[in-house]
Amino acid sequence: MRRSTAGRLIGPILLLVGAALLIAALVTPWYSYAVSIHEESGGGPLNETTVYFLGISSMNGTIRHYCSGFGGFGACTGQTSYSTEDLNNTGIVAESALFVVIGASAIGVLAAALGMTSRGDSRRVAAGLALSVVSLALGIVAPVLFALTLPSAMAKDFPHHPASGPSTSFFGSSSNTTFFTTVTIAWGPALGSGFVPRAWALVALLAPPLPLRRPGGPRLGGRHAAL
Repeated sequence: MRRSTAGRLIGPILLLVGAALLIAALVTPWYSYAVSIHEESGGGPLNETTVYFLGISSMNGTIRHYCSGFGGFGACTGQTSYSTEDLNNTGIVAESALFVVIGASAIGVLAAALGMTSRGDSRRVAAGLALSVVSLALGIVAPVLFALTLPSAMAKDFPHHPASGPSTSFFGSSSNTTFFTTVTIAWGPALGSGFVPRAWALVALLAPPLPLRRPGGPRLGGRHAAL
């Protein structure tokens, strides 16, 4: 009986772990843009890194600036928001990904709850499996949607953007030297961006098939089924 209960809970517990990882994605940065200015005469370097989080456009802290070297660029604003910086199109991307991640997490929790309370009920198990697939799909869609739509959104928010930068590609780097001053920029996924939803996807893939046992009959399902 103990083994049966443990086997029945493995899939739902993995789904809960996946949901927790998705929630973690809401509090970790998804994108970063770093600028470094170095003078050949020995001055500098001046560094500024901007990181972008998922969130409502008007929510303070969805954009954060970190500066170093001679006071950074003189106006390092710390925490701010998409609305404050007039990044309305970029803010829409952040909000869209936010709602997808929240939906995936909520559906994952619901699927886990159905799995934990299935007790051999085939309808509950089927519903849990269907919801886990939906949660998995949304967990994958979130970073893909973010990556595909962010460059065009930034291009609209920065109409006079440089030829190479986050307005033209999701990740990359460039360096340019003018009047003995080298400006290096790098942009792309921040630590946690995409990796957390992908980790959830792997966990969700491990969860199905949820265990199913017909009352008084042989077990159904895969390796997680009760023995």
